[in-house]
Amino acid sequence: MFVDLLKPRWRHPSAAVRSIAATKLNPNKKSDAGKLRQLAYHDPDPKVRTVAITRLTDQQLLIQLLEQDTDPAQAELAASRLIALSEQGIINTSQFETVQNEAALSLLICHSQSERLHHALLPRIHNEVFLADIAMRAPLTATRQLAATQLADTDCLEKVRHFAKDHDKAVYRITRDIHKRSQQIQAEQQAILQQRQLLLDNLHALINSTDRQHFGARFQALQSQWNDLSGHQPLDIAETYQQLVHQAETILQQQHIEQAALAHAEAVRAEATRQLGLCQDLLTELLAQLTENSLEQNKSQHYLTQLDNEAQRLMADHADQLTQAERHEANKLVTIIDACRMLQQQSMHFRSLVEQGNAANDLNALQESHKAIKQALKLHSWPTALQASLDLKQLTAIGQQTEKRLQQLKQQDKAALAAIEDQLNLLDSHINQGETQKAQEQLERLNKQIKHLHLTESLQQQFRSLTAQVNEMTDWQQFAAISKKEQLCMAMEALIDSALEPVDLATQIRELQQQWKQLDQQSPTPVKPLWERFHAASRQAYQPCDAYYKELSRLRAWNLSQRELICQHLETYFSALDWSQPDWRALEQILKKAKHEWREFSPVDRAPGKLLQTRFQQLLDQAEQALQTHRSHCAAQKQALVDEAIALSQSEDIVAATEGIKALQQAWKTIGSTAKHKERKLWEAFRYHGDQVFAQLRALQQTENQDSEDFTSAEERQTAARLLCIRLEILFNQPSPESDQYLRMEYQMQRLQEALEPCSDSERKIAVQRVIDEWNEAEFGEQFETLQQRFANLLSHNE
Repeated sequence: MFVDLLKPRWRHPSAAVRSIAATKLNPNKKSDAGKLRQLAYHDPDPKVRTVAITRLTDQQLLIQLLEQDTDPAQAELAASRLIALSEQGIINTSQFETVQNEAALSLLICHSQSERLHHALLPRIHNEVFLADIAMRAPLTATRQLAATQLADTDCLEKVRHFAKDHDKAVYRITRDIHKRSQQIQAEQQAILQQRQLLLDNLHALINSTDRQHFGARFQALQSQWNDLSGHQPLDIAETYQQLVHQAETILQQQHIEQAALAHAEAVRAEATRQLGLCQDLLTELLAQLTENSLEQNKSQHYLTQLDNEAQRLMADHADQLTQAERHEANKLVTIIDACRMLQQQSMHFRSLVEQGNAANDLNALQESHKAIKQALKLHSWPTALQASLDLKQLTAIGQQTEKRLQQLKQQDKAALAAIEDQLNLLDSHINQGETQKAQEQLERLNKQIKHLHLTESLQQQFRSLTAQVNEMTDWQQFAAISKKEQLCMAMEALIDSALEPVDLATQIRELQQQWKQLDQQSPTPVKPLWERFHAASRQAYQPCDAYYKELSRLRAWNLSQRELICQHLETYFSALDWSQPDWRALEQILKKAKHEWREFSPVDRAPGKLLQTRFQQLLDQAEQALQTHRSHCAAQKQALVDEAIALSQSEDIVAATEGIKALQQAWKTIGSTAKHKERKLWEAFRYHGDQVFAQLRALQQTENQDSEDFTSAEERQTAARLLCIRLEILFNQPSPESDQYLRMEYQMQRLQEALEPCSDSERKIAVQRVIDEWNEAEFGEQFETLQQRFANLLSHNE
């Protein structure tokens, strides 16, 4: 592009051009040194970074590159460059004292022929992985041998011994001797460990055994054997032994407690049995009293109070010591006491119901009394197995009496209702014959007769219907049309200054006007003063409605004008839009907003609103058709990417196929979205074949590394920490180190569909905070200093 011609050559898009430009930069010139620094740190091409590092002379910058652990190749180059500069006398090796990274120190030793530098740096390295590297790679024999003597880790020793067997006989003998001594010590420790494990198994079997006989003596014997063993105890075995000892001591304490508790339980059990027998004796006395006396008498109350106190003492102190049968008896005892207490509370009410039943004479009183007695007997749950108390006997007897008297009164009412039915038929006859006076007299007689009777629903309905007919006959005789029109005038005048809503007020005005018209039809003689009064009241009452409908008309006109503006804006936008390459996302947002505003500007007048609706819909159809064409084009492009992914999943060159999938990922991001159901189907197919490629890549890597050591928990945590750094770099649109490219590519493949959605600033802040919380929760910073520096740099550069 034209813009690329304006960039300096060291920032040219081509890596080859940047590489040549780096060779021509003068490291002793301040501006060129800064450019070399930027290329060494940030250039995406490893070859360009290599050229930049080999041109650097800044000792501090080279040390920084040496200490970074994201790119081992860069660190190797930085170490080689530092040693070359020190051998040329350009830099002073005393600055190497500031290097704290043991990996960096090991690289300096491996690239240096200086014995003095080896003696200065080797004592500062304690990590056996780096010591093993020095034992294999250091150029000085003495340094390799000294590093080998400091090894103790089995894996590191085996690695160095295997390498030195064909390359360095002296180092091989050293590692072989160390390995033999280590095996001898391990054999001795393993024998002691097996003895301790056997004692642990015996102690565990003793604790879990159901046989507790002579438990203390057997436990002491095992403790004595354990203490006789010498040597180091592994932490997990020592902790297991202490836990088992604690369990055994707990069992001994429990045995002493159980023996004491058994004796106490027997004593408590005897007391519980005695207490239950006392309660049963008191219950027998109380029930004997209740069959002859009321609970309100002092003797009965004394027995009940004493029984209640003893029962509460029994349940509070000895409930757990009772057998199942005794507990059942105790529960029956509590149930009877509760029933007696309820009977005591209701005794006054029972006597009142007895008196009310005796005093009831008419049907209403008898029905109320019978209903109250029946409800009281239903609510009071006296045990059916016990003989009824005196109070319950009296209440039951009076209930039976009231029921008998009710049956008698109902027979009398039945005859009276038959007579009333005859009287109603007579009244109906008078109404049908138009005998108004006789009908009024018959209605008065019926009103007197039914005051003390309970009419059936059918008779009540017939009586109400006949009463209405009589009233209607009387109304036509007593009132003229003028009286009704005066009522309409007063009703209309009452609506003046009413608090009703305008719509409700207009409805009532129309109803009154309709009634006036009906009266005019029935009484054609006009009454001008009443009409003028009614008409004036109507106009005055309608004033709030008039203002309301005027405001509603103004609102409809305003909404119509706003819809007209929406159509004009869309037409202007569409006419200026380049439909060959529009901003599709902006077009979708504009259509969404236009639809929302169109719905807000409602209601409008029907006729002009219908025309505008047609115009608006035509504009929407024009845009939707273009969007549909664009989505179909995007679908075709993405289908082509899916086809390419299918071909790559069948390729035999897994590494090349992986790079191809990565390129397809980037291409996928640049393509717009299509219909949701089509987008989901394409994405699932694309991801499926991408996952196949990554699965083949992982299988290949596992095959190549089948002889390597298994991942430790620390390495798994380091991978998790690297993944959090990658997520942060993706959020900040920053590149990841070359060593993390495959991990980043796999993560992006899994989250590609989510990455295609637009991300607002607020959503990005939330995502960044979530990554920070996961980092702090896992405490990666304390374990991985280099990754912590990388994580902190990302946060500080993108604040």
